[in-house]
Amino acid sequence: QGADSTAIVEVLEELSDYVVDERVLDKTKIGREVGALQKHGDPEVSSRARALVAQWKKDRETRLKVANSFVAKAKLDIKDARRLEEGLFNAACPLGFLEGDGFKAYHQHFIRISTHLKTQGPGCLVER
Repeated sequence: QGADSTAIVEVLEELSDYVVDERVLDKTKIGREVGALQKHGDPEVSSRARALVAQWKKDRETRLKVANSFVAKAKLDIKDARRLEEGLFNAACPLGFLEGDGFKAYHQHFIRISTHLKTQGPGCLVER
């Protein structure tokens, strides 16, 4: 079990480097597998699995908050707001990491886009 646990921990560490969105979780069922590892007999495996699930939830909440903000500020429907957020995420975090410099860029561009979305009238970003 020791070698298996070591391999599982390595995979969990690798997974922790990526933002895994809902589509990936749905298509791959990786969320269920990692969720099940929270009850693993090895404390290190279960601890890493819990931390990974918590990180995925935090990333999901951050991205959802941004999309909902676009809905509120620009009266976009949620589908368009999620598409806008996804474009923002892909541009600011090309490696899929929502932390460090990527998160700073994500946040800066979110503020910039939000400012433009608040502007109303002819030629505004929402009308384009």
